[in-house]
Amino acid sequence: MKLAVADSNSRKFSGMIIDSWISKGHEVKYEPGASEFLFEWADLYFIDQHDNNLHYLWQWYQDHPQAKKPKIAVRILDWDFFCQYVPTKEQKYADFIDYAIVIAPHMYELVSKGANYGDKLHLIRPGVDLDKFTFRDNKDVGGNIAMVTGDIWQMKNVMEGLAFFALLVSRFENYRDWKLHWRGQYADHACYMPTAVEHFIKSRGLQDRVILYPPVDDMNTWLEPMQYIINPSIKEAFSYCIAEAMAKGIKPIINNWYGSEDIWPKKYIYNDFDQAITMAVGRCEPEEYRKVVEERYDLKRMLREIDEVLGL
Repeated sequence: MKLAVADSNSRKFSGMIIDSWISKGHEVKYEPGASEFLFEWADLYFIDQHDNNLHYLWQWYQDHPQAKKPKIAVRILDWDFFCQYVPTKEQKYADFIDYAIVIAPHMYELVSKGANYGDKLHLIRPGVDLDKFTFRDNKDVGGNIAMVTGDIWQMKNVMEGLAFFALLVSRFENYRDWKLHWRGQYADHACYMPTAVEHFIKSRGLQDRVILYPPVDDMNTWLEPMQYIINPSIKEAFSYCIAEAMAKGIKPIINNWYGSEDIWPKKYIYNDFDQAITMAVGRCEPEEYRKVVEERYDLKRMLREIDEVLGL
């Protein structure tokens, strides 16, 4: 089958899907932006995000109704929904789409309240390649805490992550050699964040305990020495970094962001710093964390479900 893919996130989330389709013998063509040429070439056009790529194809087809229309599949993540680059509540887009996929229960509920998608709307949870994240039974007590934010901006709530870490150190400084290993880079629009972060770290005397890392090629290796991962975000659709860390047996400490309790067991979610600190000084159960990902978020399951929905 001829499959076209548009993904304005540069294959960040669609790459594993594309690779799977190629391995199964499909002819796949990818461009970040939507293309009328691929529209007429493809049997199915997969758009990863309900964004301007969808609007472009919709508008082009209105202007060229004689063109051959492929099946249109759109995966709605979360930011594209909340920002409404292309409104999910407008029925014209729901009618244009043949398959709409969401990745979390809270997104299914929100999208369902908009336009009438009928039986086009499907919940398919994300998947992690478990072969790439090697499990290690790390029950040795240590103080290495990972915080993976990617772009550092307001939704990642990094100041709360730093405040949690500062409080943990102040209460249990002699309990463990606490270190915060932070994988992130400042977003271009977060102009004040470098100043705020630098001041916070220096004023709390954490210069030797907080390490900021640039992008790394091998997250499996980078996560190897960690015992915990803190996720202080106020918005996530899923959070691959949590699942990848748990696949290695690393204990998650997750802020109660909207939808989190539909994705992760409640015992890993905190509402306040006291709860988060209790998690950090509590027992680690590496096999348990790995099992959650194996049962809920295996990549092979995700790819199979996508193919079943799309009829591939």
